[in-house]
Amino acid sequence: MTWVFIRSVVTGLFFVIPLAQSPSKPTINADWYDVLLAFVASFFGLIFVVGIQRMNSRSASVWRYPAWSINPFTVKEPLQLFHFVGYVLVAQGSASTLRLVVASVSPFPEAVLELGMGIGLIAGVWFCTVLFRGKMEHK
Repeated sequence: MTWVFIRSVVTGLFFVIPLAQSPSKPTINADWYDVLLAFVASFFGLIFVVGIQRMNSRSASVWRYPAWSINPFTVKEPLQLFHFVGYVLVAQGSASTLRLVVASVSPFPEAVLELGMGIGLIAGVWFCTVLFRGKMEHK
């Protein structure tokens, strides 16, 4: 119950804080291909990192499926952290995009970048549970 509360508060803050800011063009210059690249890089980067952890003797012998009730900072279970970070990035990216839509500003790639990364992480976490199912707990 405690971790559900902490995860919810942190994710909620990453949604609320961008809504409170005024929409302005960011200083970085990105295009829509960068959003796709962020999705692909976070998806495959996660698979690579988790694959290395799969072979790490210091990781837990069995990983639990990601859940909001589990400590996301459990070092021996990397999927927990990436699951949490993915939802935080989706919350932040959704808020940035919503802020622009409400302000009648057309969404630009820099505002949607976090959304692409977060969706890539969440999709990667799901794919890792399938790819490394031998390491996952049996339900």
